[in-house]
Amino acid sequence: MMLRPPENLPLMHLLRPETDPAPPRPGKRWCPGLFWGLLLLLLPVAAPAQERIYIDPGHGGSDPGAVHARQGTREADRVLVTGLELKRLLELDTADPAGGGSWTVKISRTTDVFVPLGTRSAEANAWGAGRFISIHQNAYNETANGTETFSLTGNGPAADLRDLIQEEALKAWGLADRGTKTAGFSVLRNSSMPAVLTEMGFIDSPLDHPSCASDAKCKLYARHLLFALQRHYGLAPYLPGAVTIVVDNRSPEAYEETGHWETSPYKGGWDRDSRWANVLDENPANTARFHPVLPKAGRYAISVWWLAGANRSPGAAFVIRHSAGSTKIQRDQREGGGKWNLLGEFDFPAGPGAEVVLSGALSAPGTGMNLATVISADAVRFLRVGDVSGTPTLPPQEPRPSPREIVIDNGGPDFSAPSGRWVRATRPPGFLGADYRTRRVEATSDPATWSADLPEGGTWEVFARWPAGRNRSGVAPYLILHQGGTSTRTVNQRKNDNVWVSLGTYTFPAGKAPRVLLSCWARSGELVAADAIKLVRR
Repeated sequence: MMLRPPENLPLMHLLRPETDPAPPRPGKRWCPGLFWGLLLLLLPVAAPAQERIYIDPGHGGSDPGAVHARQGTREADRVLVTGLELKRLLELDTADPAGGGSWTVKISRTTDVFVPLGTRSAEANAWGAGRFISIHQNAYNETANGTETFSLTGNGPAADLRDLIQEEALKAWGLADRGTKTAGFSVLRNSSMPAVLTEMGFIDSPLDHPSCASDAKCKLYARHLLFALQRHYGLAPYLPGAVTIVVDNRSPEAYEETGHWETSPYKGGWDRDSRWANVLDENPANTARFHPVLPKAGRYAISVWWLAGANRSPGAAFVIRHSAGSTKIQRDQREGGGKWNLLGEFDFPAGPGAEVVLSGALSAPGTGMNLATVISADAVRFLRVGDVSGTPTLPPQEPRPSPREIVIDNGGPDFSAPSGRWVRATRPPGFLGADYRTRRVEATSDPATWSADLPEGGTWEVFARWPAGRNRSGVAPYLILHQGGTSTRTVNQRKNDNVWVSLGTYTFPAGKAPRVLLSCWARSGELVAADAIKLVRR
């Protein structure tokens, strides 16, 4: 995506994903030479060839695929959402003359029906498909997570497409990277064209399930499958029908100010400069209003560019007026300067109804020496990401304070354990809270789970504590679910009675999610004990 306009373009302008001329569409070939040139003048012009893409949403009908035992989420349903969206995007891309590629698409199923594996490959072979993309979600006893993509061999066109799909999939969902692999799956082995199989995530993973179960996330995954195909055929990633408008502080038709504003003498603005105003100067109120005329109704991602500084507001208030009403979002302008900062996605009508207002009166003032905090008004980007969603826009979470230490006890709402086998215990004493949980060791995972709502992503050290005893396992397995995947740490619960024991330091994303599991699948002892977990920001 182009970030800055050429000097000869107006400051409020439409952007396309690439400004350079797009490469020829897949399958488009021209014959050189004077003879062929003269012959072409005499013959009817044929339409350029289109690449044939076979989409295979896995499972279906009597074969539900992987299933989340408690939520009832079925792999067959989720991959069908993704496959149908990819088909829609490829067809939309073909009809869009502004960029992208030309495609002919066939899909193995459009409803919840069972299609034998051999039939899928045979149909693709008979049709003469150019590429075969099989879409799946994974499962593994709630102890694995992440995205992985397969091809039959490690080189050639299939491996190239596999690598690009994995790269785009990580952009789409941001799950753990399980890498690119080779495997002899039926659809890879029996398809005569380059074929790949992508495992979007683990449907039974506490970390992955929110993405696997979301229609919006599955459609986002399809969008990145489209980008991978475009890149595989030498094209720039292009979202058909996309519209991008940037409103700069110099846009005369779409930017207005009230109150007292000054031009910043510092570099780093979107175009030539940026504007600033005092947060505390409320009479008159200082507001900067960005209000473009949108050419198409739809859902737009709203991002803001500002000039950061030590005296900026820690809670600069942006009010977005959209189809469902208005939403206030605050951002810390002491950081994030010189880049696009996403505020969220909202539905807007076509025409002049869209508006983003930066308000000094609603922005948070600083403290101490920074009482005269200022806000920075520079540019707002409206990027169309799809059709109107049809659902109300929910405001994003407000910034929260960042505690350096979070403790989760087994008696709190962020702890869970399967009922029946995990029992409450109060002997021996010394545990945290009112009790703790124990379970007999067994050749099954059946884990106890501690979740944590982290105020910020980054590096956190994980600690565990338990009441020790002679009947405890000497290799009790704790599983840490972090940004890089799942790590297992075994501890001797016969020792370290009711003290914090470090399980290591890991990188976690912000937000609420399961963080630590204790499995009962241990090779020694009679019991494992689950008491409390602590995360400390590093």
